[in-house]
Amino acid sequence: MINENKVKSALKLGETVIGSEASRFGTIDLVHIFAQAGFDFVFIDMGQARF
Repeated sequence: MINENKVKSALKLGETVIGSEASRFGTIDLVHIFAQAGFDFVFIDMGQARF
């Protein structure tokens, strides 16, 4: 079963989506904070990560 991509569906309907990137922060908790804040997506760029 394939889950619907809610961000793509919203964009197709012309809706606005809110998100951020999380490459500069060294904590996984940030993703949970973004989810609780109501963000629709988080982009994780591991090319910039320095842990």
